[in-house]
Amino acid sequence: MNVLKNILYILLFLGYTTIGESQELFIPHFILHSHNDYDQDIPLYTALRYNALSIEVDIVRDDQRLVVSHDKNKLSKKPLLEWMYLEPLKLHVQSLQNWKLNIDSTHRWLMIDIKEYDKATLTLLHDLLQKYDEVLQDRSQPKKWKPIKIILSGDIPREEIYKNQDYKYFFIDGRREDLRMNYDSYIMPVVSVNYKDIGNWKGVGRMSRDELRKIHPMVERCFRQKKYLRFWKTVDHENVWSVLLQKRLKVIGVDDLERFHQFMQTNRMSI
Repeated sequence: MNVLKNILYILLFLGYTTIGESQELFIPHFILHSHNDYDQDIPLYTALRYNALSIEVDIVRDDQRLVVSHDKNKLSKKPLLEWMYLEPLKLHVQSLQNWKLNIDSTHRWLMIDIKEYDKATLTLLHDLLQKYDEVLQDRSQPKKWKPIKIILSGDIPREEIYKNQDYKYFFIDGRREDLRMNYDSYIMPVVSVNYKDIGNWKGVGRMSRDELRKIHPMVERCFRQKKYLRFWKTVDHENVWSVLLQKRLKVIGVDDLERFHQFMQTNRMSI
């Protein structure tokens, strides 16, 4: 995707609103997570339209460029993180502020999955984020609210990032083993678990008792630590969504956002 198309996406964004025409953010019953958002026909804007408060993007470092990609193939032809997500999100926030709409109630997460970790990638990313300080939550200033939280995911040194106060824009997507450390939920607000480690239910018939027994203690443990729990590698299916919501999961990962929206409408539910 070339720069011209990225700029066009930014302009297109200004015509999008969330479903229901409400621009207010609020404390949600759960967080809709747009999994691998860059695979959407129109990345980012579809997530904003369906009020996904968590948006996931994979990145790979290409010298001094941070490219939106799952791997290192054809990086020169792929969009930059800045133009595909950071700049449009800044415009999104500014447009709400210009219309004097209430956005001061919750954060939108940009979950950045670092596919091939090295220290240079962290440094380059943090330097880039400084350009967007006006809209990014600073973890050293928890009482100074800003609308977007950057949450790092992937194969990263979580403890090192957690302890390094210089990484003021980096919040952390934890793993199951991190629950033993009882990290501050402000810096590690969410824990993500591969559903394949739980079972392989795809929504047909009923979830097995064994899978149900495995889910409950994780939900309770996250609840006690005031963290959100998210599963990845779940299938997009109405029965799966129903069970996860019944089990009080607070982050629901979805690929087909329109189908999920229809499911919510059918069941007269709201985020």
